[in-house]
Amino acid sequence: QMKYVVFLSLVLDLLGFTVILPLFPALLDYYSKHDSSGLYATLLSGVSSFQSALGVPARFNSVLFGGVLGSLFSLLQFLSSPLTGALSDVYGRKPLLIATLVGVGASYAVWAVASSFSVFVLARIIGGLSKGNVSLSYSVMTDILDASTRAGGM
Repeated sequence: QMKYVVFLSLVLDLLGFTVILPLFPALLDYYSKHDSSGLYATLLSGVSSFQSALGVPARFNSVLFGGVLGSLFSLLQFLSSPLTGALSDVYGRKPLLIATLVGVGASYAVWAVASSFSVFVLARIIGGLSKGNVSLSYSVMTDILDASTRAGGM
């Protein structure tokens, strides 16, 4: 039963992760016009400097900016996964899996109500830090399956 719960949580999690990808251009366009926090302008300035240093044409600015936001998410996932794994060794896999899924759900909820760019970035940060559930799911599957059926469960 647990392997179906893990599979379903990963499917929902990865679907939620990919939903944002086609929306990035429209989101960036919206926040470029409606951000009052100044974070968008600050990040755009940094991306523009990086873009000019690499000699990338200006028409690819939104692509590079979206890549920076996507990379932030992935970097935080990379950094949080070992910590999630270590905590799951101490407190157990199920509590940490539930905690990371709650974190991912919270990031989607924050994103849904984000009215400013800084809140949107906060949602991406929460989501990236909570994404240790993917590597944790591998550990759960390893724990619950025996060696002969482990390959099929992965």
